[in-house]
Amino acid sequence: MWQHYFGIKSFQNTEHWDAIKEGIQVECASRFKDRKAGMKKHFDKHGGYKDVEEAKRHPPESLNLEAWCKLIDGLFTTPKYMNHSEKNKANRAKQLYGSYHGSQSFANRQHKEVTTSTKLLF
Repeated sequence: MWQHYFGIKSFQNTEHWDAIKEGIQVECASRFKDRKAGMKKHFDKHGGYKDVEEAKRHPPESLNLEAWCKLIDGLFTTPKYMNHSEKNKANRAKQLYGSYHGSQSFANRQHKEVTTSTKLLF
């Protein structure tokens, strides 16, 4: 049925196939990241690190209680994740201005702007 909507099979073994697969991979990674960030916000809203047991009692609508507890125990409360989360929080607090270029690094954004403005000149 999905072939009816996307016609992916017709692009296999063409010069476009690698780019299509890469695009799908990027979209899936983005959706995963966004979903995980939403779950973390829900976790923080319902107790977070201050009251993990309270957070466990309030799963989001999209997860059952067992899956929610596994997510909390297997990701949010692991020492590595907590350390990374705290470092990111501290770094964001140091920023004077918000970012307007998404997940791109500042250097990458500058390079693209210079490249684009150079192309406009010629």
